[in-house]
Amino acid sequence: METFLISSLTVALAELGDKTQFLAILLVAKYRKPAVVALALIVATLASQTLGGAIAMAMAQFTKPDALKWVLCVGFVGLAGWSLTAE
Repeated sequence: METFLISSLTVALAELGDKTQFLAILLVAKYRKPAVVALALIVATLASQTLGGAIAMAMAQFTKPDALKWVLCVGFVGLAGWSLTAE
């Protein structure tokens, strides 16, 4: 359980500068309905994660494990490169 809490806290701290958080703050400031904004963000996040998980499961079913390993490797390297160039 300790490992789970440490990793969860690390991810939460890493996400502090996330654009979604700034958007949430702006929406709450504009509409003054924090419960509605929080609920909408939770629903959107759950939908996004569910869709991503479904796509990953479909890819895993139709891809050999060795090929999937390389696809993920190239994807992570591509994401890292994009992150370094994105403003």
